Amino acid sequence: MRARFVYSLLLWAGLLAVLVWPVSLTLADPVAIPQDATMVPSGEIARGITVRQQLPAPGTALSSISLLLGTYHRAASGWLEIAVEIADRDGRWIPISRTSVALSQIPDTAPYTLTFSPPLPIPPTVHLAIALTSDAPAGEAVSWWTVPTWTKAGYQLSIDDRLNTGNAIMAATYANARGPLLKMLPAVWQRITVFLDPSWQGVLLLALVIGIGTGGVLLVRW
Repeated sequence: MRARFVYSLLLWAGLLAVLVWPVSLTLADPVAIPQDATMVPSGEIARGITVRQQLPAPGTALSSISLLLGTYHRAASGWLEIAVEIADRDGRWIPISRTSVALSQIPDTAPYTLTFSPPLPIPPTVHLAIALTSDAPAGEAVSWWTVPTWTKAGYQLSIDDRLNTGNAIMAATYANARGPLLKMLPAVWQRITVFLDPSWQGVLLLALVIGIGTGGVLLVRW
């Protein structure tokens, strides 16, 4: 009896140690576009036009974004606004960051990278979006390269709120999440269930609770 008590005590102590152990988690979602994919420009992002790429938010802080833009082999003039947005409960996009970039600084058909220092915190949300607008007139604006045949769950391209086929070419990097494992559990849960319907999230949570509870009862009786 005493030996079983000691074993149980050691197991629970080990579990507690794991929960408070500091960890660093990379909550990223790398996306690979097929190399043989055909690129198509989104069309000019001229004054009054908004091109928005919706994507999941697997990380809790955005470090940088890289966009593949095109200048049509000409010297573009004006400014491009790059906004990072999150959706509210009503589905409206709310900007959490806005950056204006001179169009003359944007390379043609080469990644333009915007770095956030410190990383941009992202509240727990199902999706975020990168929205591009410009003050340039037609004929002097840039475009965003897209792949009409490339699709993935959680990603959606729209122009002036009209859904388009395929997605824009971009990449997002996230800061590592650090802290005790117990503190990280809500963030981990939010990210791994980001595409699950709330009812299925409840089923998964109930199964975990039952499994942990059953394991605890068996351990006590052992």
